[in-house]
Amino acid sequence: MIDSLQITRIFAHYQAGAFLLNYQTNEEALIKLISQNFSTHINKNSLEETEDLLVLQNANSKLGQITIEETRKGQKFLYKTSSSSGQKCLIIPGSHNMSAGAANTLLKILEEPPAGSFIFLLCDNLNNILPTIISRCQIYSAAKEPLNIATTLTWFWSKKTPYNKRSEVLHKLQARDNELWQILAQSCQNLLTKLAKKDVGNTIILSKEEEEIWQGLPYQQFLPLSLKYDKAVTIIRQSDTFDLNQMTAAILLFEELQRA
Repeated sequence: MIDSLQITRIFAHYQAGAFLLNYQTNEEALIKLISQNFSTHINKNSLEETEDLLVLQNANSKLGQITIEETRKGQKFLYKTSSSSGQKCLIIPGSHNMSAGAANTLLKILEEPPAGSFIFLLCDNLNNILPTIISRCQIYSAAKEPLNIATTLTWFWSKKTPYNKRSEVLHKLQARDNELWQILAQSCQNLLTKLAKKDVGNTIILSKEEEEIWQGLPYQQFLPLSLKYDKAVTIIRQSDTFDLNQMTAAILLFEELQRA
């Protein structure tokens, strides 16, 4: 799942940007999570609503789609002067279900986003998003499988795992096994999230494999772990947008975990 730590890090490390969240959880809860983090980290206000945040609606569409009128509303919102922080946040739920006109308007926004704009596209199916839109976003993806299934591939990231066992996964990725890749990529993000939380003092129960990886890390410090997480997301994004093949991406992720 896409959790609070991931959203918090977006606002902590970026001044603006477009983020495509491929969720497999409650969309309303994700909207609330983004809204609270924007208020806390940008406006320094976690209680009151802010005029610098807008959530688009699809209620007026008979097909339940985000319409061109809504995306134009979002475009106008982003170009208005911020009321306080100098930054604005636009959330687009159901971005996998947009009219053609809405998608084209969104593409224009992403091509020339106003300064200080955070744009969050929420979707449950990347296949229904235009490749030109995907290429302009940072992707945060959650596997369709439950979290406990994603963690079954944690052994892949351990140096103690025999190479022949790891090579079986790499061979399948070479043939572009999308389902396996999503689980493997999610297991890497889950692992780094758990290790980062443990590193700052949270009570986190690690499996035997996770504990081995934790003990084998060159540095157990939040900054190196957070940087590893950022690099992992970049590698996963490049593979999701077909700029990097899955086998190479998996090898790069493994090497990143082992690097000092």
